Amino acid sequence: ILPAGSGNGPARHLRIPLVQHEALRQLTHYKTISMDTLRINGALSVNVSGFGFDAHVAHQFGKNGQRGFTGYAKLVLGEFMRYQEFDVQATIDGQSSTHRAFMVAIANASQFGHNALVAPDASVSDGVLDVCFIRRIPITEAVPFITKMFRGRIERSRFVTLVKARQFTAELVSPQPIHLDGEPVPPASRIDVEMVPGSLKVIVPA
Repeated sequence: ILPAGSGNGPARHLRIPLVQHEALRQLTHYKTISMDTLRINGALSVNVSGFGFDAHVAHQFGKNGQRGFTGYAKLVLGEFMRYQEFDVQATIDGQSSTHRAFMVAIANASQFGHNALVAPDASVSDGVLDVCFIRRIPITEAVPFITKMFRGRIERSRFVTLVKARQFTAELVSPQPIHLDGEPVPPASRIDVEMVPGSLKVIVPA
C-alpha cells in the first residue's frame, strides 16, 4: 500500500508510513500477511464501508472541489441536520435483530481514516467483521462522541451498538446510500455482507 488517499485508513491501521518514500523503504524489511476482505452486494471492500449518513456524505464529498479533513468536516456539519434515522432489520450470523440507525459502519479494519476509530479492536486477519450501528447524535453530545471516536472508545457511547459477525444482512424500508471504502455506490434497500478470510496478501512493516 502506497498511501495517497485523503484519510489513509488501511495504511494507518497497518502502520504503514504515510509518506510514500518511507512506505517504499518497508520493502527492505517487511512481512506478508493474509488479509481478510469483504464482499458487499458482490463488490470488494477491504477497509470500512457502510450505509446511511456517512455514505450520504461520501456521495457529496468532493463535488465542490474541496477534499481533505477540513472539507469533509464542513460537509458533515452542513448535512447533519438534514439526514434522518432509519430502521434496519439485521441478520447477524443467522440471528435477527432490529436497530434504529443514523449510519451503519461495516468494518474490516479499525478506522475510516485520520485515526477516526469506528471499530477500535478490529483485526484484518481474524475472519470476522465489526458492524457498528450509530444513532443520531444530539448536537450537545457531539464533542464527547467525537472524542470517544478519536480515542478508540466509541463502544462506550450510548449511541453505539458494536457487534462482530461473519455474515451480515441488512434489509431497509427504503434505499439508503452506500459507500465502499469511502467510494459511493448506488443506494440499495438490501445489503449483503460476506467475510472472505485471508483472501488478500499484503506487505506490512516487519
